[in-house]
Amino acid sequence: MASRAVVRLSKSVFSRSVLPRVVIAKALSSNASPRERIWSCKKETDRSQIGLECLKDMVVDGDIQLFDVREPHELASLGKIPKSVNIPLAQVVEAFSMSPAEFKEKYRVPKPDVKDENLIFHCQSGRRAQKAVEGVKQLGFEKAIIFAGGWSEWEFYIKRRPQAVPRKVSYER
Repeated sequence: MASRAVVRLSKSVFSRSVLPRVVIAKALSSNASPRERIWSCKKETDRSQIGLECLKDMVVDGDIQLFDVREPHELASLGKIPKSVNIPLAQVVEAFSMSPAEFKEKYRVPKPDVKDENLIFHCQSGRRAQKAVEGVKQLGFEKAIIFAGGWSEWEFYIKRRPQAVPRKVSYER
């Protein structure tokens, strides 16, 4: 029954899509590889930013280079997205101009390559991340994108999402 629903969904939603149906079906399946799910997310949304669902998949899969451009005191008081590396906005251009060895020594992660498609920046709400992306694009990182919702969206939907409480059903009349 569920497979019929997926088929109907794929026929109705994706019938006019440019994307090959095989790729879409594979991306919707639970056994899709991380690259296929990310490819699917990127092709269906605006290419300059990524949504929460895609970001969650990338964090879980570990196939992400996520940079938080907030100040260190903000991370200490508010928290951070798992697997994110803090580079304050004022230091982003300088950091991405470093040699790979210097970058790795200072930030403890490999320096992204200019061709990487999994390079994502975020901040509290998206404004500083947009400035960071503009800065690194001038250095040749053309595929860098932002998580526009930033920490605010991550915290609201991931950490503070209310848990469903089962209803109590009374059989008394």
